[in-house]
Amino acid sequence: QSARTVPADLDREDRIRLARIGMIGELGEIAEIFKKESYHNKPIDKIKISKECGDFLWYLAVYSRACNVENTDIDEIDIDVCIEVVFDLVKFVAFPMSPPWYDIRFMFSAINRILSINNITLSDCLELNVEKLKIRYPDGFDIDRSRTHNSE
Repeated sequence: QSARTVPADLDREDRIRLARIGMIGELGEIAEIFKKESYHNKPIDKIKISKECGDFLWYLAVYSRACNVENTDIDEIDIDVCIEVVFDLVKFVAFPMSPPWYDIRFMFSAINRILSINNITLSDCLELNVEKLKIRYPDGFDIDRSRTHNSE
């Protein structure tokens, strides 16, 4: 599903760069949710975290395809502190040192843990993201629609 919403004119290196920059941006939005919960006494909005994790997974899918890595076997592992996962993800995305298949497995597992801790299923998260993108780009990626869509 994510392939239809990637700009068609991007070469492999540009898709990788788009994915890495996008993942960093989404991690910032995920971290912001936990910051507000921890320091502003704002309850975690499960729809918002699901949307942000879905956006991260969209960029991860773009990265996976650009690196020719698909269908990785992911184990679900629960953790207590989502903030640590976000920091680990930032390190992996910003400073990659492992082969792409390992990065993808780690990042997918970490996002899955964040969702699990918040009682959100991976399939619900992905469904929400696909529906959002179908509404935003009903005929595939469109540069004009990308500039004018309202942020969710």
